[in-house]
Amino acid sequence: MKHHIFKKIILAGAMLMSVANVLAQTSDGERQKKNSTERTGSASGECMKVAPYRVKVNDKLCYMVKKGYSRKNKDKWDLYCGEISNFYYRDGYDHILYIDKYDISSDTILNIKTVATSSVPVVGYARLKFKSENDGKSCRVIKVSDEKIQIDDKLCYQVAEYSSERDTSSKWTPFCGELNFTGDVRSLSYDSLISLSKEDTFPLPFPVVLFVEDYDSDADTINVIGMVGDWPFCSVKDRNGALSDFKSKKNAKKRGRKRRKSSSR
Repeated sequence: MKHHIFKKIILAGAMLMSVANVLAQTSDGERQKKNSTERTGSASGECMKVAPYRVKVNDKLCYMVKKGYSRKNKDKWDLYCGEISNFYYRDGYDHILYIDKYDISSDTILNIKTVATSSVPVVGYARLKFKSENDGKSCRVIKVSDEKIQIDDKLCYQVAEYSSERDTSSKWTPFCGELNFTGDVRSLSYDSLISLSKEDTFPLPFPVVLFVEDYDSDADTINVIGMVGDWPFCSVKDRNGALSDFKSKKNAKKRGRKRRKSSSR
C-alpha cells in the first residue's frame, strides 16, 4: 500500500515538473519573440539624432536629441534624461539611431539599430559648416578651460588649439591677453560662461570649444566669433527658453503620472 502511494507521489511530481517545463518554454518563447521584434523594429520605427555632447541636469547627464536625421533639420534639440537602451554613446561624435518610437517623455527609448556615427569628432564638421555659412571664410578652433593659471602677477587663460580635425589631444597653453567675443556670441563673455557652468540646472560643460578669427598665444587679443556645434544655450535668452520648456514638460509628465495613479485606484 505504501509502495503504491509512493508511486503516485512520484507520478504527480513528474507531471508538475513537466507542466513547469512547458510553461518555462512558453515564457522563453514569448520573450524571444518580443526581443526579436524589438531588434528588427516595426512600421512605427523612426530615426533620431543624438548630439555630440550632453548637458548636466542636477546630478545627471542628459542627452540632446532631435527627431529625424537630416542635416537641414532646423528644429531645436530636445533634452532627454532617460535611458537609451542598446546604445553606446561616445562624447564628441554625432549619432543617428533607428529607434522604436521618439518619445522624450518615456523613461526608456529603445534603439533598434545605430545607423551611423560620425567618423571624426564633430569639431571638423562644425568648422566646415562655419566656412560654408561665412562665404568660405576660414577660422581656427580652440578649447578654453574653466580654470585660469597664475603667471607672474597676472591670471591667464588656459587654451588648447585643434591643429587638425582629428586632433583630440589637449595641449594647453597659457594666453594672457583678452578674449573678445564678437558676432553671434557678442552677448557672451568668459565670465558669463563661467557663471553658466555653475548653474544647478543646465550648467555649461567645460572646456568650451570656440571659433576664433586667428590664434596666437602671444597676441594681445583673440577675437571669438562662434561656438562649436548646435549648442542651444549660446545666449542667456536661449538658455532660459530651453530651461522653461524643460520644466513645463517635466511638470506635465508628473501630472500625467498622478492622473494615471488616481484613475487606477
